[in-house]
Amino acid sequence: MSGTIPLLEGTGHYNSKDSRRCPRQLCKLKAGLLFVIALTGLFLAKDLFCERVWGNVGSPYKKVQYLGLSIFTVPGTAADGCFHFDRAIHDSCYLGKAELFTDLERRKDIILEAIEKAYASSAWDRNSSTLKVVMAPEFFWRGPKGAYQLGPELAKSAAAVFGQLQKYLSDKRFSDCIFVLGTVVAVRLHNVHPELLNLSKGTALNSFNVSYYNFAPIHVGGEDTMLVHFKHHVSTIDFLHRQKHLRPGSVIPNPIPSSCQHRGHQRCSYGKLSSDKVQRMFGFSSSQVVQDEVFIAKGLRIGIEICLDHLLGTLANSLGPSKTVDLHLIVSAGMRLAAGPICTRQGGPAFLADGYARTAMTMNIYGQGRQAGKLPGGGFNYNIGVVYAADPLLALGQWLGDTIEALTGTQIGVAPIGFGILPEGIPFSQVQVFDNMSVSMLEGFYPTANFEEARHIYSLILSHVEEPRKRGFTFGDVPNMTSFFPTVDVYGPILLPERSWFA
Repeated sequence: MSGTIPLLEGTGHYNSKDSRRCPRQLCKLKAGLLFVIALTGLFLAKDLFCERVWGNVGSPYKKVQYLGLSIFTVPGTAADGCFHFDRAIHDSCYLGKAELFTDLERRKDIILEAIEKAYASSAWDRNSSTLKVVMAPEFFWRGPKGAYQLGPELAKSAAAVFGQLQKYLSDKRFSDCIFVLGTVVAVRLHNVHPELLNLSKGTALNSFNVSYYNFAPIHVGGEDTMLVHFKHHVSTIDFLHRQKHLRPGSVIPNPIPSSCQHRGHQRCSYGKLSSDKVQRMFGFSSSQVVQDEVFIAKGLRIGIEICLDHLLGTLANSLGPSKTVDLHLIVSAGMRLAAGPICTRQGGPAFLADGYARTAMTMNIYGQGRQAGKLPGGGFNYNIGVVYAADPLLALGQWLGDTIEALTGTQIGVAPIGFGILPEGIPFSQVQVFDNMSVSMLEGFYPTANFEEARHIYSLILSHVEEPRKRGFTFGDVPNMTSFFPTVDVYGPILLPERSWFA
């Protein structure tokens, strides 16, 4: 009898009905092989999906370095040059030049000065396996009326200025960089007579006939690629409230929920432009609008939020409960990292650049950045771990303490200012962008009166110790106060955590 004829298991007797069936062990083996093949196909399909949708699973970058521009982008006061329209000394105003091209070009020159100073410094990591993330705060681009008006004049000026900016950042020396260039605030006017469309003519605007836009230009270094991320939610502090001494139409009206073109849940929402309109109205070449708060660059998936969007968990809502990002970026003017959920894996970095001249980072060290506890005064604080931060107020307190120690030989207090929140165990340095002479480049565009007053206090202390020194008294050197000028704050490099298959 042929050996190919199957036998009934346990009997040794031939069963003609089962002549086409296999022994149970062989069937199990075949099923197991089919399962392995199917599982392998699943992993290969996921790898291809990650490659096309989420970015290269095998990113060339093992570390990341954060370089944040510490500069005030919030409105200024009369001390900063707001002397028109009979303003009182403490009235707030937007800073900038009425001539559109001049305004945009100066802001471009300032951000390029910061990038160039940082690149030339020893703090810049030259290793090609370290990704450099350079960020400026929210409202870096907004002009003296609080927003740029969409139209032919803006399109012409923006195309020229941002064209130069893109060309500069496309240089191959920036191939290991991502630049988040602050945010641009713009408006579109509706149902307004053509003769009154120019805001300088004093149009009596209200938020019924204005659409508001606030977006972050993101340039992928070494490439001619510009991404654009639009902010969703309008904060109550995003625009100045109407003041009685202002001529109607001299500034963009502050939007209120009951009278704005775009309404979100119980508040005004910013509008969003398509990629082709962004290219046409701002001259960005190869620009793409970021979808769902996530973009792919340099083989990494990166989440981005603008100010209030972070507080409201916009990125976390887009990702859902299980997905994460490799980096979480936040540009703001009055936001904390712990005020909203952090969406990196455990050990994954999140960076913040804030318009109150504050930079910060966290590494989500417990991996619980989406879990929050309620604060006594309301609101929530998320369990993101240690926050490393730097701002001028901390620097000022530290400088005063160091100065008193230099003059007396005795410390004032046992812990340095900012103890527990300044970088510990993470490389940190500051690159001075402007000094006594070059800080004038900022005047009329960003608040500088605070820097001037700090310099005045510094000169008073120096004159205070000069006379005793002439009489033979010896003091330690009064610390230099250059850190009170705008700086680029450099954090890291920091190791990027390994990406799991289904993160």
